Amino acid sequence: MIYEADQFLKQGISQYQFGEFEAALLSWQKALAIYREISDRRKQGAALGNIGAAYQALGNIKEALACFQQHLNLARTIDDKQGEANALLNLGNAYLFIENYQEAIAYLLLYLEITQQSQNWHNQARGLNLLKYAYQSLGETAKAKQCQQQILALARKIFLQNTTTDFLAIACSLELDPSIDFAGADLSQLDLHYIDLHNANLSGTNFRNSNLNLADLVGANLTAADLSFAQLVNANLAGANLSFANLTGADLRTNLSGANLSGALLSNANLKSAYLCRANLERVNLSGANLQNADLTGVNLANAYLIGADITRADFTGANLENAQFGNNIGISEQIKLNLIQRGAIFEE
Repeated sequence: MIYEADQFLKQGISQYQFGEFEAALLSWQKALAIYREISDRRKQGAALGNIGAAYQALGNIKEALACFQQHLNLARTIDDKQGEANALLNLGNAYLFIENYQEAIAYLLLYLEITQQSQNWHNQARGLNLLKYAYQSLGETAKAKQCQQQILALARKIFLQNTTTDFLAIACSLELDPSIDFAGADLSQLDLHYIDLHNANLSGTNFRNSNLNLADLVGANLTAADLSFAQLVNANLAGANLSFANLTGADLRTNLSGANLSGALLSNANLKSAYLCRANLERVNLSGANLQNADLTGVNLANAYLIGADITRADFTGANLENAQFGNNIGISEQIKLNLIQRGAIFEE
């Protein structure tokens, strides 16, 4: 008999996947009847959960909720933690479906308690995503943001304990959208070389000490991001917004053409041979930076601070040097100094 019941259960799954919800419902009801006859309570619970899913797909939410509640009660009776978690998730989903967000939150919080105990990170992320949606629907943005930060922390944990080098794949598997969900995230000390985050919102993101070599960051919003001591060799930052970003000690031997670096901190950064054509470096702090052979043509360096910077063979053609402060620079001749002063630069004696 159990074989017959299991076949009905599998048949129902196949029918459900093909959108044949009424047929799936009948198959699962037959399976449930047999499981009850042979007193297999664990599989009774599985069948009840499936029947509830079929009712929900058919728009009968009342019957769906009744099945999910029966599954929950049964799972708790036999101490089936996985069944209990499944029932709680189904109840949370069902209440989200009818926009009863408070009830959904109550069940999802219980679901998360179980998944946290089992350390099933992907299931945790699934519950957190649903919980985030519920809080957003209620206008509780702070709580929704907390959920997102927890999901990001899970992505980091999985990445650090996984053999894969594809952080984006992990993030997407947790239902994160890299184009918007990494803003303000802690992505410090990670190996993210080759990562594609072009046009992504990375405002306030922490990339401190991370490896971003060869990363695609074209047009990315990195406003106020922490990129201190990050490796960005041959990354593409063309057109990126790095205003007020912390790039202290960063290795920026890369393409920064047209980037907005206004107000950024670039002290002791390595910009050797960097391509900065037409970039905005107004009010940037470049103290102690290495600008050897850097292409600074057409750059806006108004009110920039370049004390102690190495400007050996740097190309300042067409650059705006109004009130740019120089002093104790390596690689500067008297002739170059005079030319810079004539163009508005200020030199400390």
